Amino acid sequence: FYLRVVIPPLAAALVTILACVILGSFEIWLGFVLLIFMLLTGVVLPLITRWLSSASAQSLISTRAEMNAALVDEIQGMADLVAYGVEERQQARVMGLSEQLFRAQERLAIIRGMANGLGALLTGMAGLTVLILAIPLVTSGAIDGVYLALLPLTAIVAFEAVQPLAQSFQMLEASQAAAKRVFELIDTPPIVSDP
Repeated sequence: FYLRVVIPPLAAALVTILACVILGSFEIWLGFVLLIFMLLTGVVLPLITRWLSSASAQSLISTRAEMNAALVDEIQGMADLVAYGVEERQQARVMGLSEQLFRAQERLAIIRGMANGLGALLTGMAGLTVLILAIPLVTSGAIDGVYLALLPLTAIVAFEAVQPLAQSFQMLEASQAAAKRVFELIDTPPIVSDP
């Protein structure tokens, strides 16, 4: 949770501020343009990703827990399952849960892939936009020509800290679902109380 959910937004905020200040020191509009692209990539895209992956993340956690319980039941109760002739039914149940788990993982992977693709697209667009806005500044003499490569590269490099936010929000859903399950287990009263 801390490594994948808490730290990425903090790192992204620091890098965003620093990159916008660097670009803004050359021309204030360059900093604002970068900030807009960073907000799209670091806030809007992760919120959409979280919304899209909410159901799949919860399904993944609950299905994984149910499948683990079914596997333990199958292994520990194999003699009873064979004795009553229901081992095939138990195996079919485990296979069905495995298929559900695979579908949930597949949906999350598709969402993650789309978020990564959109993040890469926004990164490229930000670098290109900064370059297009910087060219007239160089030709007019407002900025030295040696900085023309630095400005779009600074914009592109800044996205290294922002792109993991989409996955961070997706991990938040999985972490919340897992924490809910852990707290449900903790809050469950024991079947037999110690006298």
